[in-house]
This record gives sequence, structure tokens and C-alpha cells, in this order.
Amino acid sequence: MSRSDLLSNDAIAEGLDEISRLLSMDQRQAGRSARVARAADAVRACVKPVTELVEQRSIEGVQLLGIDYELAGVITDWVRTGELPWLERLKAQRRAELAELPSIGPRLAQELRAVLGVEDLDGLAEAVRAGRLESVCGFGPKRIKVVEGLLRVRGALARSAPTSPRSARTAPASQPMQGELFA
Repeated sequence: MSRSDLLSNDAIAEGLDEISRLLSMDQRQAGRSARVARAADAVRACVKPVTELVEQRSIEGVQLLGIDYELAGVITDWVRTGELPWLERLKAQRRAELAELPSIGPRLAQELRAVLGVEDLDGLAEAVRAGRLESVCGFGPKRIKVVEGLLRVRGALARSAPTSPRSARTAPASQPMQGELFA
């Protein structure tokens, strides 16, 4: 079984949704986030496996779904290599934000990951809302109040639990041959 056989359209769409979600946390990336979200919808709606499109027509096959050249290249590379470095970079940036938060630092960030599975600021905000920080060594009432204040300033406590940014998307643009690609 090849690497491309392991990537279903749903798996590709979920990876793109995660990229879109991470991008949406930076207001400057709102347009890019929406573009990635639309690409995820196009992949999800495609009845033919995207891996076949890549095998048969390379990047142009992905572009038939109404996906721009840059994203089609990302998807094509992902299908061919089995790796999605863009997503890994975004996740690493989010983990770094946690360690860089004043009063947290690398040691407490590691403790949060080990004890609560908290990877980023959204996970930290969720742990604060659920009152779970007390279970982590190094978090007393004073530090928890400081963290709550910092998260409020950064807007992390105001955001609801992480959701998929799929709600306000448009359908993929029509292009020739889509009758055989979409249901």
C-alpha cells in the first residue's frame, strides 16, 4: 500500500481544516484561512479520491477542484510525501506561544502538556475555564489569576472552544469536468 492510499479525501480535508483553524487565530491570516477552508470543502465534496487526481494529473488534477495553485501544490506534495510541513509548523508555533506566555515558560509548558495534554493557548484557556490548573504542580491561586488575566488580554478566554471554521464557507467554484468530481 502506497502513502497516497493512506490519505482519504476526509483525511486531507481534516488536515486542511486544522490548518484553517490555526490560521484563523491570527486576524492577519483571515483571508488565507478562508481559502484553505474552501479547499477543504472542495476535497470533501470530491467523489473521486484526490490521490487519484494527483497520480493521474498531478497538481492540475487538484486545481480541477477549484483550488488555487499554491494550495494545490501543498496537497500534491502531501499526497506524494505523506507529510504536511505547513501544519506541523503552525502547531509548533502554537506550542511556542504557550512556553512564551509570561508566568508559564518552557518548564511549566512541559508540565501542562504532561499532566493535562495542553498544547497551546486555547488548551490553556480551556483548562482555566474547567478549573483544572490546580492539578498541575506550580499552579497556585496567584499564578492562575495571572494566567487568566493574560489570556483575557490575548482574547483566548473570550474565544469559545476550538471549532472548525467551516460555517461561513462557499461552495467550490464551478469548472469544467466537475460533474465527474463532485456528487
